[in-house]
Amino acid sequence: MALVFPPGEVAVLDPLQAGRLRGALRDVVFALDEPATRDEHQHAIPIERAHA
Repeated sequence: MALVFPPGEVAVLDPLQAGRLRGALRDVVFALDEPATRDEHQHAIPIERAHA
C-alpha cells in the first residue's frame, strides 16, 4: 500500500481519522485476500508492483 502525495504535500489525520483509515485498509486487505471476494474486486483498486 502506498499513498503518494505531490511534492511538499502531507496528510495530517486526527486519531479518529487514522482509526477509520486503518479499518478501511484492513477491510480491503481481507477482501482482496479472500478467494471468494478477490475476483469481485480485482479491478476496483489499481495494483502496481514495485521492483527493487
